[in-house]
Amino acid sequence: GTVLWIDSWADVAYLAILGGVGYTYLWFLTMSGKYITSGVVALLMNLSIVWAYLVQIVAFHQKPTWITIVGAVCMSVSAAIVSADKVHDAKKRSMSVIQKNAVVTGGA
Repeated sequence: GTVLWIDSWADVAYLAILGGVGYTYLWFLTMSGKYITSGVVALLMNLSIVWAYLVQIVAFHQKPTWITIVGAVCMSVSAAIVSADKVHDAKKRSMSVIQKNAVVTGGA
């Protein structure tokens, strides 16, 4: 018989694969924080919302409503603005450190 909504072992396999791919994605995204600025990581994390909408449209053939599209655009724009601000701040701090080091070392 069926348990809840799982009809076959193929469903269990699909769920296991989907869970593994999702876990791997999040692990790599978390590890990327060690190597790139927080603004870029924030942008990548928010792109998962865009990917989810694309999967909804392409794989499940569900057309988004206008409110869904407005929400996705608002999320994407706000993520881009926050990310750009964080990248700008990181560059500004980096330039400040370079200038301080130049003064300390006599411009070398």
